[in-house]
Amino acid sequence: MNIIAIDLGTYCGVSILDIDGAPQIYTTALNSNRKTYGMQFAAFETALEDIISKYHKSKVCAVFFEDVKRHSSTAAAHMYGYYRGALQRLCHKYNIECVGIAVGTIKKHVTGSGNASKEMVAESCKERIHADGAPIPLFSLVPSRGRAPYAPVDISTLTDDQTDSIAIALTAWSMLISGEPLKDSSDPTRRVHLSYK
Repeated sequence: MNIIAIDLGTYCGVSILDIDGAPQIYTTALNSNRKTYGMQFAAFETALEDIISKYHKSKVCAVFFEDVKRHSSTAAAHMYGYYRGALQRLCHKYNIECVGIAVGTIKKHVTGSGNASKEMVAESCKERIHADGAPIPLFSLVPSRGRAPYAPVDISTLTDDQTDSIAIALTAWSMLISGEPLKDSSDPTRRVHLSYK
């Protein structure tokens, strides 16, 4: 199974956690920053659809994202709402479960504290990955000039967006293997049809 974990935003962290056999994480960051909002959203959707369409074909997968309830400004809330809506629409198109995880849940799972800072989350993720010994290839969507689409990356070079998406992936994995019914933080009334055996 592939867990696709997404830290939604203009600089969007995306991690793929393959939990069949020995767990392996792939991570990247999408930069959909453009001069006009229309182009920015189009770039985001194109890049996201490339990832989802690729990984849902290989094996069963599910998408998890950080469900942010509070934003720094009205503009930030509008931007986040668009990104979340675009993600949910793509998941519906490909018939993939899309599950929101509350910010505090992710922080508590990774660091032990629901009020942890971004720096604490990043440091904890790097420590856990190093302890697990799981390799972290950096993935790109298109091989460039004959280079392979996967290349090793040093965990010290990961951006906050990438470590946030890794934190989401690790939390999702823990939720899946717990065997407890999954709940979508963004829509608690929705039943999530997803289990890991």
